Amino acid sequence: MPPKLTISLAAAVRRAARRHSFRRNAHLATRAAVLLAATTVGAGSLHAQVDLSGNLSDSTTGALLSGTVYHATGSIRVPTGATLTIQPGAIVKFAFDRQFTIDGTLNCTGTSLNPVIFTDLRDDSAGGDTNGDGSASVPAPAWWRGVHYNASASSSQTRGLTIRYSGRFISGFYLVNNTATFSDCLSEFSSSSGFDLTSSSLPSMLRCTARDNDVDAFTNVPLVALPRLDTLAASGNGRDVLNVTVGTVPAATSITVNANNVLSGACTLSSNLMIPASSELHLGPGVAIKMGFDREVSVNGELDCNGTSANRVIFTDERDDTVGGDSNGDGAATAPAANHWRGINFGPGSDSSVLEGTMVRYAGRFIAGLEMTGTSPTLRNCVVSESSSDGVDLNASSRPTIEGLTVQNCGRIALASVELEAVASFSGLQFSGNALDQLEVTSATLEAGEALTVERTQGHLDSFYLNTSVNVRSGASLTVGPGVAFKMGFDKQWNVDGTVRMNGTAASRIRITDSRDDSVGGDSNGDGGITLPERNWWRGVQFNDASDGSVLSFTDVRYAGRFISSIELDNASITLDRVTVDNGALSGIDFNNNPEPCVVERVRVNDCSGPAIDNVRLERLQDIELAAGTGNGQNTVRVTSGTLSGNVTIEPNNQFNGSILVDTSINVPSGFELSLQPGVVLKMGFDRSFVVAGRLAVRGSFDQPVILTDSRDDSVGGDTNGDGASSSPAANWWRGLDLNSTSDASIVIGLEVRYAGRFGPSVHCRSGLAAMREVRSSHSGSAGFRVSAHAVLLERLIAFANAGDGLELTGGSFDVRQVTCASNGGVGIDATSAFTGTVRDSIVWANTAAQVAGLGAGQVRYSDGITALAGTNGNIDTDPLFVDLARGNLRLTQSSPCINAGDPASAVDPDSTRADMGARFFNFCEPAVICQQPVSFPPCTPVLSYSGFASLSSPQPFLLVLENAPVNSFAIFFYGIGSPSLINGAFGDICVGGPFKRTAPVPSGGSPLGGPCTGRFEVDLRAYLQSGADPAIVAGSNVIGHLWYRYAAAPGNARFSDGIQLPVCP
Repeated sequence: MPPKLTISLAAAVRRAARRHSFRRNAHLATRAAVLLAATTVGAGSLHAQVDLSGNLSDSTTGALLSGTVYHATGSIRVPTGATLTIQPGAIVKFAFDRQFTIDGTLNCTGTSLNPVIFTDLRDDSAGGDTNGDGSASVPAPAWWRGVHYNASASSSQTRGLTIRYSGRFISGFYLVNNTATFSDCLSEFSSSSGFDLTSSSLPSMLRCTARDNDVDAFTNVPLVALPRLDTLAASGNGRDVLNVTVGTVPAATSITVNANNVLSGACTLSSNLMIPASSELHLGPGVAIKMGFDREVSVNGELDCNGTSANRVIFTDERDDTVGGDSNGDGAATAPAANHWRGINFGPGSDSSVLEGTMVRYAGRFIAGLEMTGTSPTLRNCVVSESSSDGVDLNASSRPTIEGLTVQNCGRIALASVELEAVASFSGLQFSGNALDQLEVTSATLEAGEALTVERTQGHLDSFYLNTSVNVRSGASLTVGPGVAFKMGFDKQWNVDGTVRMNGTAASRIRITDSRDDSVGGDSNGDGGITLPERNWWRGVQFNDASDGSVLSFTDVRYAGRFISSIELDNASITLDRVTVDNGALSGIDFNNNPEPCVVERVRVNDCSGPAIDNVRLERLQDIELAAGTGNGQNTVRVTSGTLSGNVTIEPNNQFNGSILVDTSINVPSGFELSLQPGVVLKMGFDRSFVVAGRLAVRGSFDQPVILTDSRDDSVGGDTNGDGASSSPAANWWRGLDLNSTSDASIVIGLEVRYAGRFGPSVHCRSGLAAMREVRSSHSGSAGFRVSAHAVLLERLIAFANAGDGLELTGGSFDVRQVTCASNGGVGIDATSAFTGTVRDSIVWANTAAQVAGLGAGQVRYSDGITALAGTNGNIDTDPLFVDLARGNLRLTQSSPCINAGDPASAVDPDSTRADMGARFFNFCEPAVICQQPVSFPPCTPVLSYSGFASLSSPQPFLLVLENAPVNSFAIFFYGIGSPSLINGAFGDICVGGPFKRTAPVPSGGSPLGGPCTGRFEVDLRAYLQSGADPAIVAGSNVIGHLWYRYAAAPGNARFSDGIQLPVCP
């Protein structure tokens, strides 16, 4: 018989394997082994038992006793109002399809070591072979129903109860609207779930376990029940899950859920999680909420997630086995994925919510991972990942506090639909792997009274994607900190009617650029460099009438110019300090003839299609300092309004790349003064004029003149019109300078006028109060000069290569001295009878029509070139031997007969010798560059130049200049007195013989933004020589020197310039 029994049990196991899962097979194999062991000690014996059926209670049937095996032959019940006690170790074995219903009170007092057991009648492992068939039958799930706790059984205390092989129609522990207490309970081998808390049951459960049940470990759990659950366990179930199917927090209720309240730290939501207004849900560290398909967390009350970096609160896909284990019970058959559930949706009323140390994964179905509408919750140290939609969406209506947010691998934008005002409370953003690693701003309007500060720490990689135009209304203010980058969406614009302050620094500039510019804030548009930034992408920054006081410092504006210039001013008084504008589709900066005073310092404009700086009023040029740039349609500042309404001084620093394009006529009304400083170059537009009814003050020299020329003249100020060599300057381009009869006491010293003469002379002086000296007119389409009135002496004029006369004298009784008129198409000097003055110490040479006309013999003295007058009154007719007549270099060579040939009664020349004939005297004190250095150290190749000469008494400036010098360096003039010598020194060749002397150091200035070689050393040697600082320097001394400057690229961090020899005049 025993062998036959063994075969019978093995067959039973095989049958069970066909009916149940692999996990159940393992259980049955274990049970078979137990039963096989039992057959060796008396197969077929019937154990003692007590039959049960119907109603049970302590008062009627008595308690169920320890060590007693009971056989529930029928369904049993504890009726309403009754109490049944079950002692530790009691065993109840149920017949097929039986159920235990609790309507009264069940006091089950089992323990973990001596439990009460409810099981299948055929379960011989508990109480022996109760049905007396030996091993002919084995226990199996779904044999009996389970224990049904009704609402009236809520006073029950169930401790140490094990339920086996239930699950027929109900779960092992089946609660209906019940609030009973359970501890150390076990449900195993149920064909259904282990514990079922249906109909919103709210039991207290401690250390309860579900094991090897076919469906869920714990199911139909109301969210509100979770705080009453503690230290649950599960293994081997169809789904080792705590399945929450009622996810609504009741109104005006606060719930706290910690990791010990859920299963292995996790629960699964098969329903939406709803937190209505006035309700609260608090989740502790380590809690994981695993969301069912298409489910959502909706927050209109308060959600507090109190995770940490090491122990986060997690919201994730129910298939995510990395938290809470294999909750869906399919092993690795399914994997979590984006778009499985919706996300957490914060609505109005959720302002007090705080998510700290929280992770949200695999959401994005219809909404973002975190969605907010009209609310301001707090996010600290949070992570949103693998959302199929945006990571976080604020719907342009929410202003959360964000203190650490990582968004990664999301299908759209990392942080979307942000109000600009909201970023003030952002910090610690990190985005990676998203379709668009952006902080997207979709609403950016600051109303009157609003003040906002934006810092780099509030953005992602310091940047903000502005998918909207920025509007700063009158009375509002926006302050931007160093390092912030704004990446502009297509066709967007900044409109400033209030105050904007962009406080960049040299080391941390502010950048406003095309959203496709990956050099700023990374690949924000997520296309891996397929698209590139380009001009005309966005509009620009427009400062309107009420934007006075706005400041842009160390700010870059790139790829703008759609419909407006990159920076546009409209009656605005603002500051642009070291601003760079690149790749604009129109002008870089457009003043729109703005009358308001501005500060525009060290701006750089590159690669814009139009003028670098456009539509500037002449009187506002003084607002611009040290502007430069390359690659623009016109590398210049363009003046389009030239009538003064006040006194104006224009200096070389007010130019762009060394010149100003005047695309309008200049008018200096009576009562106003225009002062042009040496080095100023005004490049005049076609048919423009320069009319002075007030006062013109020019204080330059031949060597450092103010220049008025054709806008196409690339020889000064570079290629201003941006056409390369396509156009060339020509006579008759613009009209000329007119000092009219009402002009005040103008002083014009050191002026050069080129390519004028349209409809009149290049320079027309009709004012008896004006004084001109060292003025040159060349390439005029008409006369070079026409003078009908002049104050006192007219001296040192040059008229060269003009189409008409060189100098026309049409009235006045002033004297003309040291004039050179050469290669003009008309008469050199043409006087009418109205002119009663004299011409002295002058040269007229190679003029086409005649050298002079209308001058009597007594009116010309000590001059060269007039054949008829040669030999009288000191006049000669000899080739003056110019340095290069063909190229207009009208200096005298050392062999010229005009040297020291002027009127002995005339004032001596600046070199203290007798007056020369002609405008350019031969300077015996002319400096000379010597000892050129054989080596340059890249990137700088400094160029030494000078203006003036060394004199102990001349009032003329004498400047020693080193261009293309290293920025922000220092230099001294290092010199000796005597003959040149050559020493090969550590810092270059030295031409100075000892003893060595030096001046005080001077700075080079410049800006690294303009390049490493934009420095310029300028030493005022006139001041030094005339100060008496070196008594050894006297008239006749021969000074040899170099500029000695700091240069990191050179050996020893220093370098000598080329040498210069300075003969010292009295």
